[in-house]
Amino acid sequence: MLTPTRVLNRYDHRLRDLVHTTADSTIARKNGVPRSTAAGWIKHKPKAVVSIEPLTPNPPELLEGLQQEVVLLRVQIAKLRSLLRLIFLVLRLSGFKLERCRIPDPKNKRKLIQAVDKATAVIPKRSVLAVIGRAAG
Repeated sequence: MLTPTRVLNRYDHRLRDLVHTTADSTIARKNGVPRSTAAGWIKHKPKAVVSIEPLTPNPPELLEGLQQEVVLLRVQIAKLRSLLRLIFLVLRLSGFKLERCRIPDPKNKRKLIQAVDKATAVIPKRSVLAVIGRAAG
């Protein structure tokens, strides 16, 4: 007859190291470790643990990187806004209005509809249609 195998608990290696170096089993007991297990950690030298460095940088480095990214994004937004204003001004001064323009080519109609659909993912459809001079409907 087979006897069921006993399931061994796993504990954090840092807790084992702390208990071994301080020789204080109460730290382990407070964290649910059995008394005999903590006594074994104190008696025997802990096994070496191999680990990798964390992939994320230290919080100050992470914060500095995020601040730099925010500054770069703000510069890009300012450039895009100025270009958009310039395009709108040129269109307004030229008298061009899409509401008076017919787009007979099906490929161009499809491109315009796809561009409107993409824009409505981030801007309300009514606003997108107002920008291109079309009525919602």
